[in-house]
Amino acid sequence: MENLDEVIVIGYGQVKKDDATGSVAAVSSDDFNMGAITSPQELVTGKIAGVQITNGGGAPGAGSTIRIRGGSSVSASNHPLFVIDGVPVDNDGISGMRNPLNTIHPSDIETFTVLKDASATAIYGSRASNGVILITTKKGRKGTPLKISYNGYSSVSTPSGSIDVLNADQFSK
Repeated sequence: MENLDEVIVIGYGQVKKDDATGSVAAVSSDDFNMGAITSPQELVTGKIAGVQITNGGGAPGAGSTIRIRGGSSVSASNHPLFVIDGVPVDNDGISGMRNPLNTIHPSDIETFTVLKDASATAIYGSRASNGVILITTKKGRKGTPLKISYNGYSSVSTPSGSIDVLNADQFSK
């Protein structure tokens, strides 16, 4: 019985893991940010070197600006290419949605893999010139029992004090 070396399959062949020259970063569900996560990009904020995620504001469904190793284009898009379970999502997003990542519930994501270098362009073409974010969702496995999980969040707030203001009679005088 022989052990095999770890092999990486890439778009144009296969290489040993030690010989891979591409810059790849992967974050699995064990390493995701914890807490009340409202959108998928919040799972990996601050977890991947060279990836800058900037909040798009507080509007419901608003997307974040994601840059891999900074912006490189003056007039074209600087957005990375998203590939969800092998299906590329257009860089311009999905019509009618502010954030294409909102089509996936954050608890359904198994891994984020970020391809940061030019070899991603060899695999996905010019759409990947600003990097690629591969998202793998959790899938059922044959022979494993049904698993149900629940995540619930609650909060309680109490007023810390009140401000002394004028009533109607005091204000009219």
